[in-house]
Amino acid sequence: MRLSSKRRLQFTGCLIALLVLLTRRASSMAFEFDSIDFIVATFRFSLEQVTPHMPGYILHVLLGRLIEGLVHNVNFAFVLISIFLSVGSTLFLWRAAFLLRGERVALIVAALWLTHPFFWFYGEVSTVYVYESFFASLLLMLGIGLVRYPASNWRPIGIGVAMSLATGCRQSSLLLFAPAVIYLFVTTKQSRKSWMKSVLAFIFVTALWGFELLRESGGLQTYLHFASMEHIYQTQSVIFGNPLREHLAVIAKIVTYLAAGSLPFIIALVIGVIAFFSSTKVLIKEALRSRSGKFAILIAGAPLLFYAAIYFMKAGYLLNVWPTIILAAGVLIDHCAIMFARRKKERANDPLLLSRPLITRAAISITSGIVVLQVIWFAVPLPGKDIETFDNANSQDSFSESLSHRYKSGDRASLALNRLFAYSSRQAVRSSDALNQYLVQRLLHLSDNSSATLLATWWSRHAYYYLPNMHVYDIRTTSVGRALVGEAQHYIRHAISDSVIHLQHAPTYLLIREDHPDLGRIAKQVRLRHVPTPDYLDIYEIMDSTFSLTWDGVRFVKE
Repeated sequence: MRLSSKRRLQFTGCLIALLVLLTRRASSMAFEFDSIDFIVATFRFSLEQVTPHMPGYILHVLLGRLIEGLVHNVNFAFVLISIFLSVGSTLFLWRAAFLLRGERVALIVAALWLTHPFFWFYGEVSTVYVYESFFASLLLMLGIGLVRYPASNWRPIGIGVAMSLATGCRQSSLLLFAPAVIYLFVTTKQSRKSWMKSVLAFIFVTALWGFELLRESGGLQTYLHFASMEHIYQTQSVIFGNPLREHLAVIAKIVTYLAAGSLPFIIALVIGVIAFFSSTKVLIKEALRSRSGKFAILIAGAPLLFYAAIYFMKAGYLLNVWPTIILAAGVLIDHCAIMFARRKKERANDPLLLSRPLITRAAISITSGIVVLQVIWFAVPLPGKDIETFDNANSQDSFSESLSHRYKSGDRASLALNRLFAYSSRQAVRSSDALNQYLVQRLLHLSDNSSATLLATWWSRHAYYYLPNMHVYDIRTTSVGRALVGEAQHYIRHAISDSVIHLQHAPTYLLIREDHPDLGRIAKQVRLRHVPTPDYLDIYEIMDSTFSLTWDGVRFVKE
């Protein structure tokens, strides 16, 4: 019995959603320090304490609270958000491809996207970046649909709601997606009524989450105060007076991640250019001239321009860029499949030879090859994946703003591979979980579940949640010369003006790498005992019952 077109689409959508769910495995521990900020924000929303960091991510926090109330595990709640956003992003991009070029391209795009290593990775950890792919895919679906059906009544409203929700999850989304939406409304010649419907929908939804954001922040004045203190976006670009060398290093980082995550497009483009140069050239020109093509390019291009010109931190930022690239890859693969089928039919000189089966086989062959390559990239142990995350003398600074501080020093090839695999492989997820689980268990054992003190340089934020009974201090000297100290027992970070901390609780430990440049200076001031640990982790116990230890401008005194 043949399924109707509608039934077939429903079945395909359910199958795609199931495949995403089956391929995602939830990480067991908070992946990075931003993850801890959001975890703490579920029970103490404080912009002053950077839980969460600006600009608030209020919808992400509220959704985390809601799901945590159901599953009673806050990290798992946030990972579930990542998993379900992955499902939504894949389905929306599948539908966008269907509207753009039909069912075959939609299936190609869905297969490429659900196995995309970076997208796959961020679907397994408790970070905020999968929202980027979710809303980019949603806007692509709504926007391409509006291009095809410009008289649609509900799509302009849907776009307004989507823009508001995207902004509520990541406030930067308003800036990054606005150019594409404005272009869409202008070129599809939306009526004033459609504009008003979209704007009113945006305002209404924004007012709902905006009120809650201001309420939890302590009011508009408080929110604006902390917003005025946020200057991290000024730390990279030459526009804000930073060295050109640093800015170029950021651009190189973007290019590296972008190229690695655009492998399906690059492969399809190479096949098309080598095998069918003339027709591929025509296809690209037509795509660049079309409204849908220009809209999709703006969805990716505006964020990419911002990252290159202003600020970029990690691979997850590009999750609002890659959906467009994967969509383009699907179109190119389909084009190559059509051309391969046409060539084979011409060579066979058989007018009765059916084109569709030939196209299908060619599309499956190309897509399967890329999918296998992506699965190997993500799931199979490869050279470069054997380097532990945070395995570096400089990696202990949890506040480090340079991505290069988070990986093992060594030859350039290993370093480059590790930077790529760190955000695009299951081994990176497992390594992070293993490290954090070991630390929790080891430190609990060392302190015998009683109150103790840990002087840490990178893991302290995790201790805010996982070791609340421990007094954990992280040290960072600010630009004004004051030390910023985090205290796990109270989930508090605060600046100290006298740079002296009186320790009350025993025993006292250091969490520091053996090759850290500060270790020698510390060892000259206090007696240390090395606690046996794995090669990539070093814990030392301070053996002196009383001491005065100066570290990074802060003096720790135990009397």
